[in-house]
Amino acid sequence: MPRCLMLSMQPDRTAIAGLIRTLGIEVAETDDRHMVIAEIAVRKWDAVMVESVLPKQSGQDFIKTVSELKTSCRKFILLCDRYDEFPEIYFSVFGITGVMPRPLNSVQKLKAILHTYRII
Repeated sequence: MPRCLMLSMQPDRTAIAGLIRTLGIEVAETDDRHMVIAEIAVRKWDAVMVESVLPKQSGQDFIKTVSELKTSCRKFILLCDRYDEFPEIYFSVFGITGVMPRPLNSVQKLKAILHTYRII
């Protein structure tokens, strides 16, 4: 079963995690960036999803920091309000695998995105 770690402060975090679970993916959700760093150091995660807007640091900067750590996770997804919020040209600079634009209210849409990034 694929495993996903989600960092978000948004009110729809639990709803998105629930949709991901319906696809047979184990999801751990948190609003604590330190917990994410601790978790990826000790457990294998297939993907880490990070909100684009975080307090004190942008999601893309957090992904850059985490992707440079020696972990088994190599897929980092940026959760954002619009697909064009973060241009693809910067993906490699920040270590971002892809973007998941809101609204994420459809299992079919979510499945297509996760399949595209080879998480499922």
